[in-house]
Amino acid sequence: MKKTSENSEGLTQLPAGVLEAEQALDALDEAFWVGFGRLGAEQLKGVEALQQAFGASALGPRMADAVAGIRRSEFAETHFVTFAAGRTALQGAEHDALLASAFEALGWTATEASVETNLQATASHHEVYLEAARQWLLELAIVGFFQLTPEVLLPFQATLEKLQGEPKLARQAALLTGFYEEMLAAIPFGSKATVQNRRWPDLWARAMIICTKVPPPAAVSAFTGQIHLFGVEVREHGFYASAVFHGIALRGAEAIAVRVTLSTWKVDVVFGSELWKLFAARAPTLVKALTDGLALTVDALPLAETGDMAWDDAKAALAGKLDLDAIGAHLAPGAQTTRRAPPLPLDRHPAFLALPIYMGDFQYKDGQISFGAGTIPLAEAQTPAGDFDVDLLVAASAAVGLLRFNGGWAFQPLALLKKGKSAGKKPLTLAGAAAASAKSKVDAVGILQAKASRLLRRKA
Repeated sequence: MKKTSENSEGLTQLPAGVLEAEQALDALDEAFWVGFGRLGAEQLKGVEALQQAFGASALGPRMADAVAGIRRSEFAETHFVTFAAGRTALQGAEHDALLASAFEALGWTATEASVETNLQATASHHEVYLEAARQWLLELAIVGFFQLTPEVLLPFQATLEKLQGEPKLARQAALLTGFYEEMLAAIPFGSKATVQNRRWPDLWARAMIICTKVPPPAAVSAFTGQIHLFGVEVREHGFYASAVFHGIALRGAEAIAVRVTLSTWKVDVVFGSELWKLFAARAPTLVKALTDGLALTVDALPLAETGDMAWDDAKAALAGKLDLDAIGAHLAPGAQTTRRAPPLPLDRHPAFLALPIYMGDFQYKDGQISFGAGTIPLAEAQTPAGDFDVDLLVAASAAVGLLRFNGGWAFQPLALLKKGKSAGKKPLTLAGAAAASAKSKVDAVGILQAKASRLLRRKA
């Protein structure tokens, strides 16, 4: 196993081409803000730069057609799907370069995941809803984010409600709902300073891609063995939330980095401990393992090659106490834990990089993490204050967490440990455990369920 001190310095250096890709994205995104229907000379240069980037690739001819069409003010859907594909491919190239650089620096290896090939055809009414979504996205791009008004956004509400009612389109519906509500809440605004410049073009491109063709899932096999959780992230907007549990799955001598995601529709008054009631109702064993610091045994759970596990609480049982020091050894630099790269370009985005890692020589000071011979910042945007305060970070001498990328590598702690006789037996804190076990003063979920029940009885 390679030592941390021999490898961590490589995380401070960006691989070749990443900065150039970022500059190309920034230039293209100006067109989305101004609107493709009113491009000036500078914005056209940004669009043409994308064409140059793909000139020798398989996407090159389509990109040339799309740019020529924009010059003629020909706003065909196919041109904008091409721009979305090009933008996504650029970020995919960034992702792959960053992943390869980090894995080389830390002595890890990654293998490609594959996708399922036996897929059902998309239902005809789904095609209608997705086409309506693409037309709305097309209108946003032509108008430009700077010129958005409620009159442009509100007509999409009817299509959005149709999408929300289709379980097989949950991915599209969740993304479009968050995007729609975020734009509606932000307008009118005076400058891009009021929103994240890159975020809206990112969401637009991703939405356009998944509404053009439903992405195939990764190949799946059955997993039987043990799972040791080391923390959870909650990702949410006002109407949808996901709890992403991170852990190590052990099957004999094999160790696999895994994620279990629980997702639910909600309303904006449901958050924090109230939100955890929804997750616990669906997967009580999984949530109890988190709150009580216990391992799990599972029988024949579907495990995708990407490391994503489809949870079935009936196939899981609580096991012994976690030993995070022992589990962390599977995540240390040089450890040969199974880690797979996403199979689809759509999922290869720098913001999605979340590499589980164990830091056995953790030191925190003034927002910086000392780790081997290198130093990287704390990923403050992804580190909830409710789980980790400065005193806990300073007291910790080992940590399990995620390497994230946002212009540079940063560390998001999920479990903090203190060395000594009880090393690894009980974490100082485990991300998400406090929120999952907290008791709320107001039973918002219960009140909403009671009101819904009364409404249904009246309709009956």
